[in-house]
Amino acid sequence: MATLTWGKPLIEIAPITAGIIGTYVEVPNIKEDSTKLTTAKGAKTDATIEGGDIIDSRYKKSNYALEIEVWAIDDKPIEDSDGNVAGYYAVRVTPEDDTLEGFLITKAAVQVEDIFTSKDGKTWKYTFDALLPATGNKLQAYTKA
Repeated sequence: MATLTWGKPLIEIAPITAGIIGTYVEVPNIKEDSTKLTTAKGAKTDATIEGGDIIDSRYKKSNYALEIEVWAIDDKPIEDSDGNVAGYYAVRVTPEDDTLEGFLITKAAVQVEDIFTSKDGKTWKYTFDALLPATGNKLQAYTKA
């Protein structure tokens, strides 16, 4: 059993139809070290008094984006039209040690980039931008059952 959630994650996606999350399927052929969750910290507002001292602060909510790169071996995991994906998807990430906590985005807008380098050849970069779901937070804890 590991202590850290590092290593090869399991990435699963599911289409959302009429507000219902469909069946999750594993994303195959993920490029090593390409899975990345980024947080855009919410904007900060300070209440200041004369002289510039801060007497209170508040933040807007954070936003999240999950990025993965997939080797262009088989069909695309999610079809697109010039990078745009119709509809929404749910995505969940399970750490290599699946007894540890991963995370879940229950509603995401998806964008695809076609990438080519002479070193690696062709890959597809998927970005899942977390959206506000009907219930809960944009980013939720997930542990494989």
